[in-house]
Amino acid sequence: YPVPGRTFFDIVIQDEDGQFDGPDYANDGYEFIQSRGILTIDTTQSDAGNIGIVATLPVGMAQVSGVSMTARPRDDDEEAPKGTEFGYFTFGGSDIVMLFQKGVNPQLFGTVTGTA
Repeated sequence: YPVPGRTFFDIVIQDEDGQFDGPDYANDGYEFIQSRGILTIDTTQSDAGNIGIVATLPVGMAQVSGVSMTARPRDDDEEAPKGTEFGYFTFGGSDIVMLFQKGVNPQLFGTVTGTA
């Protein structure tokens, strides 16, 4: 679901390549790394409509996980056009989690209901 708007990061990444590192040093013989990314988009001033702030979190799962974030923070007045690539799974696919601002009811494929 492409969303046009301003992108921003509100996190600090210590790794010099700008990637998250989420290792799981399991003691049961299995090693899993669930790579993650995060991108937040402010649509409040978007010409395409205000659906609030949207967070998109790609999550690489299990041994073949890999998330490469290509997006970089933009200037406050710079917008990312709808459909702009922000990253990709480096091996296969996994999950995408989308979080929407509380109190805003985006129309995706119907009404979003429920509480978090």
